[in-house]
Amino acid sequence: QGAPRPASAAPPSAPAPLTARLSVNSTPYGTLYVDDVKIGVVPVFGHALSAGEHVIKVESERCKTKTEKIIVSDPNPIVRRYVLDCGVP
Repeated sequence: QGAPRPASAAPPSAPAPLTARLSVNSTPYGTLYVDDVKIGVVPVFGHALSAGEHVIKVESERCKTKTEKIIVSDPNPIVRRYVLDCGVP
């Protein structure tokens, strides 16, 4: 009978899910939605987005809503600045 066997090493942990950080601002200010979920009043900095396709939207009273489809495929920050069309010449 030999010495007890050492415990095997723990399996490597799964890689962390891919996320990117989204920052959005607009003129005039508005409310940011990501995938129809209200995030808050812009500016918003560093909102975590998972990998894949997302729809970001900024709404402001008496202005046209700005909508953009984005695809997160790497961890690089995503920065958006919108000028909303409020129909004022």
